[in-house]
Amino acid sequence: MRAPLPHDAPLGLYIHIPFCARVCPYCDFNVYARQEHLIPAYIEALVQEMDLLRERLGPVRVATIYFGGGTPSLLPPEAVARLIRATR
Repeated sequence: MRAPLPHDAPLGLYIHIPFCARVCPYCDFNVYARQEHLIPAYIEALVQEMDLLRERLGPVRVATIYFGGGTPSLLPPEAVARLIRATR
């Protein structure tokens, strides 16, 4: 069993964005090409998951947010802003 993190320990948060314009032949990541219509539901699911983690962990300090994927730049700016707000 792990010891609990100190509440003042800064965390790095990785947010996986699995959407791509096309799947590169060398890519081994979980990605979906030309499925941008799924972005709103995916963002909502991420926000809900962050809310659940916040309930379980209590207050934490997120020092760094890493966006990966996929192609995070496919997200509309308002979706990125919503994810950042959800980390606070």
